[in-house]
Amino acid sequence: MSESIAFDRAADYYDATRTLTPEAEAGVVELLAPELEHRRPCLEIGVGTGRIALPLLRAGIDLVGVDLSLPMLSRLAQKLGNGDRLPVALADATRLPVADQSVGAVLACHVLHLIPAWQDAARELARVLRPDGVFLLDLGGGPGGEWRAIVRKVAEELGITRPRPGLTDADPLDRLLTGLGASVRPLAPVRIVRRQPLADALEELGSQIHSWTWDIPPVAMRTAVASTREWAASRFGDLDEPRDVEAVIKWRAYDWR
Repeated sequence: MSESIAFDRAADYYDATRTLTPEAEAGVVELLAPELEHRRPCLEIGVGTGRIALPLLRAGIDLVGVDLSLPMLSRLAQKLGNGDRLPVALADATRLPVADQSVGAVLACHVLHLIPAWQDAARELARVLRPDGVFLLDLGGGPGGEWRAIVRKVAEELGITRPRPGLTDADPLDRLLTGLGASVRPLAPVRIVRRQPLADALEELGSQIHSWTWDIPPVAMRTAVASTREWAASRFGDLDEPRDVEAVIKWRAYDWR
């Protein structure tokens, strides 16, 4: 049995709540496609419903994917067009059904924080990569500023000090992979700016759409959100007023030699 977090319960709402803006999606494709086009085949771990894979596929990148959630992969299958080919496997990133040194690139977007045994996943991707391969990582993080402050306040109200079971800081991964022979380089950041009220952050938290909230009793979550709403209103003003909410997508490349 895997300890990694599967997104079965999120399959019905994932695409509606995790979309990139058209500008950000284009920026990610423009950033990643040159890294991948000469390194086929490419493997995405945690491919999910294809949020990253499908735009890359339609930009001409050959991909295969693995995911722990059958409902998420089923959603991906429903989104494939007649000309799309994206082979997938139901598998855990810590035990990839992939031969040694058989892929040119591995991608992971918002995945390693869901894997308590992330070190095993890192060693697996190192195993399957060719010597000239690259591992591309977006560790995640979400919006910053006032939005992040609200999320942190809700976690504080719930007594949660570490909401993610896996990797949340790239430094330990850098040490592990450089020890295995990789070199690290940051890629250019991609900004996402949305115009929305801070009340949306509280609504998301109250709906418990994020994996770190799934085990919290609904009554406890409602209490924490109500308390945070009062705190945020006194600190940030009108929570229903639309404002710019910015997130920065930060991809890292680990090159094998």
